[in-house]
Amino acid sequence: MRIPSTLLGLSLATAALLSGCGGHHTDQSKLCAFSTDAQAKKCKAGDLAYFAPNSWGNEQLPLNVIATYCNTNDPIEFNQAGVVCTFTDKRLWLLGGKGGS
Repeated sequence: MRIPSTLLGLSLATAALLSGCGGHHTDQSKLCAFSTDAQAKKCKAGDLAYFAPNSWGNEQLPLNVIATYCNTNDPIEFNQAGVVCTFTDKRLWLLGGKGGS
């Protein structure tokens, strides 16, 4: 069976984040998957976050997600399947939510 390249790329990106390379401190105990802002607000800082949109529709979408939800000091991977990163709540105020300091 042949694995689609986007699925393979996402799998490799997830494996890299899970491996603990680079000294970052991503919580390995769970994966916080979300496709909406309301779902993302339930994630905790340090969680491994996976943004899986229902559809892209706009090439700026992954950058918006990264700018709002991802700790940019840790590795970030994205492709046409979604975004995988370490979640941060430091910029949730951009959405009118709680968080940030």
